[in-house]
Amino acid sequence: GGTKIADYIFKNTEKDAIFIVPPNFGGLRLIAQRAIVIDWKVVLFHDQGLREWWTRINDCYGELPSDISIPEKMKMIYDNYEIITDDKLLSIAKKYKASYAILYKNTPSIFPVLFSDVNYKLIKI
Repeated sequence: GGTKIADYIFKNTEKDAIFIVPPNFGGLRLIAQRAIVIDWKVVLFHDQGLREWWTRINDCYGELPSDISIPEKMKMIYDNYEIITDDKLLSIAKKYKASYAILYKNTPSIFPVLFSDVNYKLIKI
């Protein structure tokens, strides 16, 4: 979990802040009451919503080939996010107006760390 990070975010960030998050952090929207760039589990099932969702998935978690299984895609999503670069974070932040990201603790970044726990760190972009 990221309960401690979510609690920190709720108490210490702007209510209108947008977050780039790992694939398993969709609950941040509810716990911290903040917007996230993409929740891979929430899909708007109309043509435009589905296209937008897929674009955000690929923007945040890397280009996913269509010819691999769902479990392979999920592994790729997590693996890609673990090695996300600062340049990629800046690109996502600019496109989606995000100002923070939650990274895995071992993901390198030059951005200031505002909070960390055993598994994750919150950075300001």
